[in-house]
Amino acid sequence: MSDPVVHQKDLDPLIAGHERFARGMRGGLRLNLQFRDASGLNFANRDLREAAMVGGRFNGAVFKFCKLSGANFYGAVLEMADFSSADLTRADLRGAILRGAILEFADLSGADLRDGRLLKPDEDGNLVPIAVGGAVTEKAQMSHSKLIGAKLGRLMSQQADLSHANLANARLTDADLSNSDLRGAIFVGADLTNTNMSGCSLSGAVLAGAMLNGTKFEGADLAGAFFRPSEMRDARLAGAQLPKNIADLDKPLQIILREHLAWTESLGAKGRRADFSRIDMSGVKLAKIDLSAALFVQSTLVEADFGGAALTMCDFTDAMLLNAQFTGADLRGVKFSGANLIGSNFRGAKLAPMPISSLQGKRWHANLENANLSQSNLSACDLEGANLTRSILMHADLRDANLKGANFRGADLTGADLRDAQVSGADFTGASGVNLS
Repeated sequence: MSDPVVHQKDLDPLIAGHERFARGMRGGLRLNLQFRDASGLNFANRDLREAAMVGGRFNGAVFKFCKLSGANFYGAVLEMADFSSADLTRADLRGAILRGAILEFADLSGADLRDGRLLKPDEDGNLVPIAVGGAVTEKAQMSHSKLIGAKLGRLMSQQADLSHANLANARLTDADLSNSDLRGAIFVGADLTNTNMSGCSLSGAVLAGAMLNGTKFEGADLAGAFFRPSEMRDARLAGAQLPKNIADLDKPLQIILREHLAWTESLGAKGRRADFSRIDMSGVKLAKIDLSAALFVQSTLVEADFGGAALTMCDFTDAMLLNAQFTGADLRGVKFSGANLIGSNFRGAKLAPMPISSLQGKRWHANLENANLSQSNLSACDLEGANLTRSILMHADLRDANLKGANFRGADLTGADLRDAQVSGADFTGASGVNLS
């Protein structure tokens, strides 16, 4: 027995009635699409808080920027649905099928995606199960989503994009996240007991403070991730790619620094370029040293000190830089794409474009795309023309910063302090939490 189909022309007045209901207005009526087929329909930008969607079919439906707090999607089929930037806080998604859905920048904090078992009468009136097990988010696009405190249970999320997602305090016991993109994801306080994270990419992810009993990391890439060895004691790490220690460098650090200086001063004719990629150098002191164009790709540099250093054109892609110090550093043309820079200090640093003489006067802009700069100090920082697309700047200090011509498209600036910042020519298209008052 197929679900009754809903058409857009019939849906629109139902949504209007629900919006009156959600706002406590007279004449409002809760939207009820239980066991209805609303595939491909448009719900974007509407207020559907507490809507009843149990067992409904919404394949390819559009819920972009939709208010769905407390909505009930128990056992619903939501394959390829678009929930970009939707508010799904406290939503009931138990047993829901979200295979291939788009949940980028969606807020699922407190949502329930645990096991669900839904019964529906067949043509003979017999009750048969139509949704069994945890929610399915296989191959879903969940980059930058918020799942703080979410109940995920045995979530099936293989090959999903959860890069830069916040899963702090989430419950993921027995979940399957195998072969997913977890770069830059936050798992502080999360319960990952027996969670399958085999084959995952975890550079820039924060695993410190998570429960990792029996967590499967077989074949996972943990270079650039932040975790405490003591917390990994009961995890399964067979075949995992772990960061190398500074002691594993082929030469002592001082010799590498001298060779790099010779390389920069001779424009590559002498010495050797420093490459610290995938090395754990947490706490290293490199203040006021010339490391221009050095490589730190997927490095772990927690609480490293680069104060006053020359770091022009350096590559810190997907590096772990929690609470790192860059005060007064020369970072022109630097690349921090995907880096975890939570709590870092850039006060007075230069991240302006780097002139490249060999490119006939062209300039190389600093790249902080997808970087996490939450709670960082960027006050009095020169970020002219910098690329901060889809970066996370929650509660960052940008007072007195030069942001002229900077690109903040799709960035999260919730709680960021922009007082007295220079923003002429800056692009905030699609950015959230921008307060320029």
